[in-house]
Amino acid sequence: KADPMANQGIIYAIIAGACAALASVFGKLAVNTQIIYEPAFHILGFLAPDIIGKILASDSIILVQQSLRIICIGALILSNILMINMFAKAMDVSGSVNATVVNTAANFFFTAVFGKIFFEEPLSWSWALGATIIMTGLACMHKGASLSSGPVLSKKKKQKKK
Repeated sequence: KADPMANQGIIYAIIAGACAALASVFGKLAVNTQIIYEPAFHILGFLAPDIIGKILASDSIILVQQSLRIICIGALILSNILMINMFAKAMDVSGSVNATVVNTAANFFFTAVFGKIFFEEPLSWSWALGATIIMTGLACMHKGASLSSGPVLSKKKKQKKK
């Protein structure tokens, strides 16, 4: 029977990995003016479609870009805070090795997905092969950690009960 606390730790680790990948997205948006220009243009077009030409001729687009950059930096910081919080909970519930393995795998997966969705980054066959090898290694680490630390964890739980 699966331990519900271990499942909760896995969920925390997956959320931590997703938050880490989101932090990367926000970081990339914050520092690359070319990437942030298009969203700024669309926001201005949505908010003021009738005067978009006048706005583009002025310095207002720079103000919108800088505002988006500040928002992205804030989102980057918030994503990292959430990631650290979820990762600490995952380690507390399921142990450091399990939390690290699941977090790394989730981060790897979400980084690829977000890169493809937000930045149209290619995912080649060689990338897929490398990802498979890395995931296999992480699975071996996870399996090895559960085999070697299983009895130790149960002894610790027994000691805490006394």
